Amino acid sequence: MNLNTTKIAFLNSWRSPFRSIGLLVLIAVFSTVILAGGLFSLSLDQGLSVVGSRLGADVILIPSGSDIEKNGLFLQGDTKQNFLPQDLLKFVQSHSGVDQATPQHYFTTLGTSCCEKKVSVIGFDPKSDFVILPWIRQVLTKGVPAGSLVVGSDLQIGSKNSIRFFDQEFPVAAQLEPVGNKLDQAVFATTETVAQIRAAAEKKGYHFVSDESEVSAILLKLKKGADVNQLSQDIHFEFDGVQIFERKDMFGTIEKTVHLFQRVSWILAGFFLVIAIVALSVSFSVSANARKKEFAVIRVVGGTRKKLRRIVIAEAALVSSVGALVGTLFGSLVFFPFRVWIVDVFEVPFLLPPILTIVGVYVVALIVPFAVGPLAASRVAFRVGNLDAYQVLREGER
Repeated sequence: MNLNTTKIAFLNSWRSPFRSIGLLVLIAVFSTVILAGGLFSLSLDQGLSVVGSRLGADVILIPSGSDIEKNGLFLQGDTKQNFLPQDLLKFVQSHSGVDQATPQHYFTTLGTSCCEKKVSVIGFDPKSDFVILPWIRQVLTKGVPAGSLVVGSDLQIGSKNSIRFFDQEFPVAAQLEPVGNKLDQAVFATTETVAQIRAAAEKKGYHFVSDESEVSAILLKLKKGADVNQLSQDIHFEFDGVQIFERKDMFGTIEKTVHLFQRVSWILAGFFLVIAIVALSVSFSVSANARKKEFAVIRVVGGTRKKLRRIVIAEAALVSSVGALVGTLFGSLVFFPFRVWIVDVFEVPFLLPPILTIVGVYVVALIVPFAVGPLAASRVAFRVGNLDAYQVLREGER
């Protein structure tokens, strides 16, 4: 495509600014949907995969009334003040179908009246834990020092590398790799450190509704071939107020939500693809019919049929390329700043895919919308190239 063709295409686009801007906006929306939808879908997949790998428990026991049906207690760090019966932990530890059992304690700090940040704290027992410690060991191989905290990836620690609870500084031993849900905004502490936080709170006049022996959840790893139904019957026979969820139950609702969001993203992308192709085809067809005499003059003064086709394709490529660039820029501004908001509002695991995958999405979001213009205008370009210049000019003289 030579300079003259490009200049003609540029001038023709500016000659009909409203039509060109309208088509540009349509392409930009299509590009935005591809970029944001693609990153959104892949981030959901990545988040679900990572969360699945982090949850090493086969069964989780929680108090009745907790919200695991909506979002998964452990997955999202539910911190409601509900507690399990005190003897339940010893019971499941001695059960014939249970290989490992570990307790967890959940609570939320009271906010700016007592500390710098309102955060969820997840307490775990390092002697029996098989869920959190493997995750921590990826960034802290020597274990969690006494009195120290491990924090999620979204928490801002500051220059002191510590978090203040109730006027007492607790050093941060490590910051975890992102998971893509509310655990990225949580603080993890051993039962010993949790006791220190509680003591600091009591010194400031704050009192918890439970004592240190109260357990918020118990996570179980079952022996091979263990009967979950029998375990459930045994627990319910001995204890009231206990909900039992298998791994598949915890992930079922989240997987359905993730797949629904993914389907909506790709349906929107397909919808705007069809709309863009139809709108561009109709627009360039109407424009070509209105500019028959112009094309005929170019043909008479020496322009080839190939040049006429190039002019039409160049106009479409110009609109598509600018629209694709604007769309990817807008999609970036929409997607990246709102990642944390998506996790908070939709309560789904959400984690950015690897950098090469992100680059691939950007390439697709640029190339596909760019190709739509020339593709939609190709039929019109072929018709313009076959135009009979002398017949068109004679028609104009009548």
